[in-house]
Order: sequence, then structure tokens, then C-alpha cells
Amino acid sequence: MAEPWDPAERERKYRRRKKLGLPRLISEGDSWFDYPPHTNVIDWIDNTERFAIERFEISGDTIHNMEATSAKVADAVVAESPMCVLLSAGGNDVVEQSFINRLFIEHDSQLTPRQHLDAGVWQSKIDQLSTDYLKFMDDLGEHAPIIAHGYDYMVPTTKGAKFDGFRVSGPWILPAMIAKDITDTTLQRAIIKEMINDFNDILSTMQTKFPLHFMYIDLRNTFADTDWLNEIHLKRAGFKVVAQAFIDAIDTRLPAVLQARKDAGL
Repeated sequence: MAEPWDPAERERKYRRRKKLGLPRLISEGDSWFDYPPHTNVIDWIDNTERFAIERFEISGDTIHNMEATSAKVADAVVAESPMCVLLSAGGNDVVEQSFINRLFIEHDSQLTPRQHLDAGVWQSKIDQLSTDYLKFMDDLGEHAPIIAHGYDYMVPTTKGAKFDGFRVSGPWILPAMIAKDITDTTLQRAIIKEMINDFNDILSTMQTKFPLHFMYIDLRNTFADTDWLNEIHLKRAGFKVVAQAFIDAIDTRLPAVLQARKDAGL
């Protein structure tokens, strides 16, 4: 019996549901959409049996790589004419080891949480994220609107991502903080809050500037500490909450965007 995460099985499911005339979606993203240990966001959406979803996500992917390889998704968007593209990206860009290990400033009680971020290193990452998101939107947005999620305030922890009982990656943030003597949990959370707010600002600005091409789901203050499986992944129930937020956006916000695109000749 084919596993549900098997790409061939996912493609067969898409074709079956497409023949039934279900609304078509395309998904691209990282482990929030492709998390082997348990049901992920797209799995939950797929389980509603409301949509035919053409899936391109790969666990561990970055928006930088998604932008560089966006032609395959763009070709699918043109060929399949989906209602929209669902996107999960950016988390891996931020916790990438060579970056996160350079991000924090040695602890000093006189510094604010933001001042514990190396301003040049962080601004360079923000600029790169903004550029990659905009390029990805430019590649796809003419053909279908994009719905992307932001991130809630994750909790620095010693827990990494596991598969079949073995740690495969992480933790990412806490070791980098500890290396700079940032050990106070209140300060750690305050620094994370600065980072997450800046990331969400990127997506919020895109939504404001390009309302016909880009929609953004703000997840801040949605999850409790106990909802996190590790530093950057939610537990199964948490991913279900994110899935419902996407479904709500499709049901309540997307129709107006699609009508506005039609009126604009897109």
C-alpha cells in the first residue's frame, strides 16, 4: 500500500480529485507542509476532501531555493489554473546554522532585546527574505494569488526535530543564544519576538502593496508553549489550527481577491 507522503501517491490523489471537479490548489513549502513524523498543514487541508492539491513542498526547503526553482511551480500554475498557491517558507532561512550562529550579540545587561541582534547580519537576512518572497510572487502572482503564513513566537528549547525516534536536525536557536551567554528565558523570548515581528512585517507589507497577488495569515499569539513540538515545528493539533486558518482564508478572503483579479483582467 502506498504511503500518503509518497510523491506518486500524492499525484494520483490529485488527479483523482481533479477528475471529480474539486477546486484545485497548488502548495509549495517546507516542513510545515511536509513533516514526515505526523500530519502536517497540507495533510489536514487534504483530509477535508474539499480540494485537489498539487503538492511541491519539501521538508527543509528555503524560500531562497523555492524562488530559484520556482519555474516548475509556475509551469504547474499555468497548466492547472488553481484557485491559489499555498506557501510555507522562511523558517529554514532564519535558522540555517551558518546564519543563526552569527546573529546574536554577546549578552550585555545594558542592551535591549533588539540590540542583541547583530544589526547588519539581521538586516541582510531581512533584505534577502524580502527579495526572495517578491521574486517568488513575481514568478507566480500573475497566474494565481498566493496565500502564505507568518510565524508565531516560537520558544527556544533543547528539543530538535526527530524522525523514527532519532534527532535529524536542531535545536537551532537556543544553542546559538547560549553560545553568546544569552541564558535568561525572558530575554530569549523578547529577542525572538523582535525577529518574528520583523518577519511578519515582510509579509504584511507585501499584502498591502500587492493585494491582488499576495495574502498573508498572521499567526502571532495563536499558540501556547505546549503547542510546539520543537523550536520551529508545531504538534499535530497545532498544524491543524494552521490548516484551518488557510481554509478560512480560502473561504472568506480569496473570493474577493479572485473577483478583483478578474475585474483587473488578470
